[in-house]
Amino acid sequence: MQLGPTTPPQNEQPAAQSAATDAQMTQDTPDSGVVEVQTQPSGYGSLLERFNAENSLLPNILIIGAMVMLVFLMMRALRKTSQQNRSRANTMGTPSERIAEIRDHAEQSMEPGRKLMVDAEDIARRLGAALDNKAARLELLIEEADTKLDQLNRAVARSDAPATDSNEVSTPPTSTPTRTIDPALLDRARVEQDIEERQTRVAGRIAPVSTPPAPTEPEITISDQIQALALQGKSSREIATELAQPIGQVELILNLQKRSEMS
Repeated sequence: MQLGPTTPPQNEQPAAQSAATDAQMTQDTPDSGVVEVQTQPSGYGSLLERFNAENSLLPNILIIGAMVMLVFLMMRALRKTSQQNRSRANTMGTPSERIAEIRDHAEQSMEPGRKLMVDAEDIARRLGAALDNKAARLELLIEEADTKLDQLNRAVARSDAPATDSNEVSTPPTSTPTRTIDPALLDRARVEQDIEERQTRVAGRIAPVSTPPAPTEPEITISDQIQALALQGKSSREIATELAQPIGQVELILNLQKRSEMS
């Protein structure tokens, strides 16, 4: 074994010498003082340089491959988007079809409102016809009541006239104001007066009475009471409650009195 630095053989090539340079490390031993030399290969840098020199096209190839992959992904995404838009357009239809569909939907949503309006108009028409019929019937009833009241007033006026003998001078009839009388109630005073007149006539045939009859106070009828309360400013409901009479009868009497006053 040879101590000291080793020399490379003369027959090696220059390229192998540059690729196989050794780094020498020396270490002193305390026993003999002999220097032991250990050699380690240091060719990693040269190998990397050689690989880079031989494969200088590899980065370009990688860049081109990445660009091709990116373009492929973009084309795929665009194709998927176009297919989705096409399917959506097929489901939605053309703009004119879409407008027609929206119009049909709006008309269908407005149909219940139209039906309600038609029903309300029909109900209003029926109610108006019913009210018109009732108003016409009420007018007929009022006219009949006016006719009957006129007949009753004439009968009462004839019955109120005093019976006179044929020898006495007949006084001209005085116009007495007509009073409205309740058609539903009979005047008991008229019946009593008829009875008294009959008795007076019978007594006059037997023995004439020279003394004049005592004046009798006129009886206040329901019509007079209703008229008096109405003049006080009370309503028909208050009058009906106070006199214990139906409110319809009170209103009918008040309407007839107004008609008689206007005529």
